[in-house]
Amino acid sequence: MGNTIGDAAADAGFPYDHVDYVCPPGYHDNEYYAHQCMFCDGGLTACTVCNGFEGAMTTQCPGRRMTTTENDEVYAGKLDFRGGRWAAATSFYAPKGYVNYAHALEGFN
Repeated sequence: MGNTIGDAAADAGFPYDHVDYVCPPGYHDNEYYAHQCMFCDGGLTACTVCNGFEGAMTTQCPGRRMTTTENDEVYAGKLDFRGGRWAAATSFYAPKGYVNYAHALEGFN
């Protein structure tokens, strides 16, 4: 078993399939804080397909842009996309998901 929420999701049969945003080449040229970009450093994530972002990220990508309502419900822990369908469940990546799935991680057993 891995040691991240993403590992717990993959272990449950839901591998990460979002397309992560990556800053384009040259985006940070001549910027003082370029070396501290949270996307480039892996501190933030956003999907370029579904527009999920951090706590409003579904467990798996629905393959299309989420509506505002879907995005809000994912963040609230009321809706998730996993296994190819929408479900009334909490995403592994939503704030409530951190608590729900932390027990599956090493050191929390």
